[in-house]
Amino acid sequence: MKLNAYLNNFIFDLVDSEEHKILVKDGNLNEVKNRIIPYINNNCKKIRNLIQSELDNSVEPVAEKVENPCPTNFDGKDLKKIKKRNGEIVAFNGLVTKVYTDQNEKPYYEVKLEGGNTIWIASLVKSGYEIKDNIIRVLGYVSEVGKNEFAKKHNKTDYHILVFCVIDMKTKQMAILPGSELQIKEWMNGKIPTAEK
Repeated sequence: MKLNAYLNNFIFDLVDSEEHKILVKDGNLNEVKNRIIPYINNNCKKIRNLIQSELDNSVEPVAEKVENPCPTNFDGKDLKKIKKRNGEIVAFNGLVTKVYTDQNEKPYYEVKLEGGNTIWIASLVKSGYEIKDNIIRVLGYVSEVGKNEFAKKHNKTDYHILVFCVIDMKTKQMAILPGSELQIKEWMNGKIPTAEK
């Protein structure tokens, strides 16, 4: 069962009929799910250890066998067409230029892309690699900023990237969002994953 369906079933099993009605209105269910996964990622030591162990055991062997592990498909020129790419998964390198932290301790930061343009990152994972002047490679969804007040305070554009994987380009260490393991493995095998429709 896919993580999204599992979370829906799990959440609906916990609520009564009135709460169910509230959850299905105005994207409330997505808001709940978007908060659960980062919470588990930050607070469940067993999950973090399991994922890190699997990544430690797979990054080096994959990198040796795959011609182009963790490829990129986005750069500064693509910002002109970002509206058309809404909902797509993109990967790119960037130089961290500004870093802020939201109320959930998640980093919200700006990176400079090849060509000099910048884009904002709403990170779903707290990697510790979000340090000014650090070069990172990220994998995430193109997303509208929408009603996110914290993002709007810093980001004056309509879009940012919801990142679920961050690689520190100096150390080659990777941090991922639990539940995205299959997408990360696909990326490590040289293919940009596609977004679920």
